[in-house]
Amino acid sequence: MILYKLQDLVKAYHGKSVLSLEKLDIEQGRIHALVGANGAGKTTLLNILAFLDRPSSGSIHYASQPVVYMQTFLQSIRKEIILVHQHPVLFSTSVYHNLDFGLKIRNTPKNQRREMIAKALRMVGMEHKIDAQPKTLSGGEIQRTALARAMVLEPKVLLCDEPTAYVDLEHRNIIMELLRDINTKQKATIIFTTHDKQQAVTLAHHTITLERGKLIDSSYDNFYTGVITPDQNGWVRCRIQNTLEIKIPSEKIGTRRVFIDPEKIQWTTSSAVAPNHTRLRGEVIQISSEQDRIRIQVRSAIPITFLLSQKDYQQRSPRIGQHIDMRIPPDAIKIL
Repeated sequence: MILYKLQDLVKAYHGKSVLSLEKLDIEQGRIHALVGANGAGKTTLLNILAFLDRPSSGSIHYASQPVVYMQTFLQSIRKEIILVHQHPVLFSTSVYHNLDFGLKIRNTPKNQRREMIAKALRMVGMEHKIDAQPKTLSGGEIQRTALARAMVLEPKVLLCDEPTAYVDLEHRNIIMELLRDINTKQKATIIFTTHDKQQAVTLAHHTITLERGKLIDSSYDNFYTGVITPDQNGWVRCRIQNTLEIKIPSEKIGTRRVFIDPEKIQWTTSSAVAPNHTRLRGEVIQISSEQDRIRIQVRSAIPITFLLSQKDYQQRSPRIGQHIDMRIPPDAIKIL
């Protein structure tokens, strides 16, 4: 089931667009990683999904209902969604009372609150800190307390902004396992932002990648700076890193950000190249698994990554050090 459906969504500040999403569907009951550089629009999107901010234009459906930005409507759905910030702020009281506050607001009976708090703290391994003050906790323990405070309210959606950014390696692994447990045991839909692409692949069922406020089709880079110059017949030339020249449909002339979609790059054994396709030869330097696909990194005129299906991988059996030919069709190239 699709939980969030975003259509033609734009968020602008002072007339400048920071988010522009033509279409985005987020599936219920899954873990979704939101990946992108600083300024890509990740936190803006998270705030919109939490209904703490509203888009400048476009539409959102939540649980198959169109979202209406009226307080009476928003109050009901906000109870189903919890946002854990990058730097959680805890009340200057005990861990227990931090978890108890939200349950009190929701008029949960006292005897039920005690049981729910104990369960949540056990799940994050913080039961021994139930009477601790926030000032005595480490960064990782604060993040775990914030997750417990969210979990005790049993949200349908848990949004986490960089949940492992400022914790040590031990707590990073603990928090990743916690998010997996929350998804499995509480059936919550989880959306978290991260700069760590490996973390996204390891933890998430689905990765959403933003580049300058726009959706990109893959979680892996293939981002370059290109210089675009005029050509002929309605095409232009894009020169990347002064080493590779590709033809693209007519675009604005000048220096632009270029993305080559790794899902559309083709491994070819043919010497023939279709008109306006770019041929590239390189050496395989890394092979790794990405959910149901295989990620191939190649050293060539530019460092480049492409994806193979499991079936193609088994048939071709690539190996480290092998030299291969790739073909880049025009529709694999996006000018940002």
